[in-house]
Amino acid sequence: MSEPLTARDRDVVLVRPEDLPAYCPNPRMPLWSSHPRVYLDIADTGDSALTQATDNDYDAVVLDVMLPGKDGFAVCREMRRNERWSPVLMLTARDQVSDRIRGLDAGADDYLVK
Repeated sequence: MSEPLTARDRDVVLVRPEDLPAYCPNPRMPLWSSHPRVYLDIADTGDSALTQATDNDYDAVVLDVMLPGKDGFAVCREMRRNERWSPVLMLTARDQVSDRIRGLDAGADDYLVK
């Protein structure tokens, strides 16, 4: 019998790009069958992302900059103000150097253009 899952075994938050629902219809599902102990928590808005990141201890946060409501920059900045230190990867279509600087200044650990 396998051990019960703990938060440390399964938590990853992904703030979704607009096309993720086609690939992930169930927001609380195993990421893939070969890694059934990895789960996604999905947030549709910046406010929802901030609430989830504040209420949970995640191993990583993948954050889109262009979220409805609070943008990813504001979410990351507020996470850091709230002393939430999960690593943050900003994954976004915004490719200007000024956007990358803004993301890293907001507290992101890395910034990747898709």
